[in-house]
Amino acid sequence: MAEDITAHFATAGDIGRKYLADHSAGSGKTLSICWLADRLHSLFKPGTNEKLVDITFILTDRKSLDTNIREDIDKFTHLKDVVGIAKKADDLPRFLKERKSIIVTTQQKFAWVLEEIQRNPELKKLRVAFLIDEAHRSQEGQMGAAIRLPFRKEGEPDDDAPEDDPEEQIAKVIREHDLNQLFVAFTATPAPATVSMFGKPFDSYTEAEAIAEGYIVDVAASIISYKTLYHLHCPTVPNLDEEKLYPKGVVSKALQNLAFQDDGLIQYKAEVMLRLFEKDVKPLIGGRAKAMIVASSRVAGLRYFNIIREKLKERGADYKVLYAFSDFVHPQTNAAISEHAVNELQTGELIEDRFEGDDYRLMVVANKFQTGFDQPLLAGMFLDKPVLERNAVQTVSRLNRCHPRKKVVVVVDFTNNAKQILKAFAKYRKGTPFEPEEPDQETCPNLYAEILAAGVFTQKDAGDLLALLQNGTDARVQFQVNALRTRFQAKLTDWEERKAFVTLLARFVKSYHFLNCFFTYPPAVQEFAIFAEYVGPQLIKFGTVSDLMQLRVYFGRWKIVSFRQCCVKFQRWPGTLVGP
Repeated sequence: MAEDITAHFATAGDIGRKYLADHSAGSGKTLSICWLADRLHSLFKPGTNEKLVDITFILTDRKSLDTNIREDIDKFTHLKDVVGIAKKADDLPRFLKERKSIIVTTQQKFAWVLEEIQRNPELKKLRVAFLIDEAHRSQEGQMGAAIRLPFRKEGEPDDDAPEDDPEEQIAKVIREHDLNQLFVAFTATPAPATVSMFGKPFDSYTEAEAIAEGYIVDVAASIISYKTLYHLHCPTVPNLDEEKLYPKGVVSKALQNLAFQDDGLIQYKAEVMLRLFEKDVKPLIGGRAKAMIVASSRVAGLRYFNIIREKLKERGADYKVLYAFSDFVHPQTNAAISEHAVNELQTGELIEDRFEGDDYRLMVVANKFQTGFDQPLLAGMFLDKPVLERNAVQTVSRLNRCHPRKKVVVVVDFTNNAKQILKAFAKYRKGTPFEPEEPDQETCPNLYAEILAAGVFTQKDAGDLLALLQNGTDARVQFQVNALRTRFQAKLTDWEERKAFVTLLARFVKSYHFLNCFFTYPPAVQEFAIFAEYVGPQLIKFGTVSDLMQLRVYFGRWKIVSFRQCCVKFQRWPGTLVGP
């Protein structure tokens, strides 16, 4: 890659390229990033002593990944004076001022860096490289837009863009200097958007190769499914009005939430997990193996942690359990729950460092450490949360790190999802399943025209609402939205037509945010996209999972009964059965 960058500069006089590195999870992406940063630091313009790349940013999206890169970069002792690791808020501006050659920071700071490039004339003159770790997680929302902005086509007119649009201002600055920008994305499971943006992988190191060469353990071969522990039954058939208030999917999600958080089920599954761990996992790796329990929510994870901790005390076990999560307020007690307090961590101590000790063998996780977590002694995983596609591969791949005595791993799925997980592994095993495609510039205008042709909303509606959003009060804005919703309901009386129109608005918004990073659209299209993004979700106001859970609290607790047959029924307690 470094040679290709140098060759491109020799012929074109710039480093304006973008590359995708498709490297298997656990195969050493963070070390590869560090090697590339070192190599870029050592590149010079042919025949001169002028550096080819002035600053290299290593961008991560999680503190744990930032920790991994920090540990790997420390191995490059000759770089200690040129590397700046932005741990505190004031580190990044200081490193830029000092012109550190390599700066490690999080992807969340990327927009700030672009703003600095805009504000600082000296930065515009520099040739800058961005090495993006786990790029597939950077394609959503504003982060995806920030990363895509530099890839707008050079020379496109900017007169159509509103002057006060910060994203367009950033795009304009980058396009003016995009010949000085180099982007390299590293990922194990590239999404279609990633491939469309960065093109076909410049370099691939597949999971199949990594397994064959002994760099990682084959975890897919070890996934087993613990038969579904519950079936959800609703004894009351809702009438039409009730189904509109709480659609099937909302009811199903609420029932699943209750099932995953039910104390009786968690007690039972916790006991099963402990028995499986002690019988099949604990003896592995010379008796040092550890396991991870992936919980469906922070509330469920906390219950798992407390139950398992008590069970271990009762047994007089020679090992302990930890619980990794982001701090939250408990919805039932309103108590503040912090990872530091729950695990009794010392000041400044990281939970991953505590887990290194031989006395801690189990770790419950809730939306944490499912990516970018390296622990070679991890040989067991109990999934009590459905994981799909790339998320499934990333989660289960936490077990694939090699250890001299690690021959097998154990993955037990409690969500009846094992077949889907295996399909996901098969899909990505030999590299990205997607071919790069050129974004279709006409997709967005076509959807825009289709929406206007429906005759529900007009361009004037969009302009009026945007004016209110900029200058009006919240009350006036909501009054306008209510009027638009009333018109929508009068125009589209069929329930399915309403849902189809709202889906059309969502498709338009999503396509605009993606394609606007590649093409320039008229101001009317951008105006209508903002309008659709704001109004669309408010057109169909039906009950949410949260609303339904609040009703549960209001009417009384729903109780799970008939556990003997692993059959879950929800009913008021005491009282009669409650329908949706």
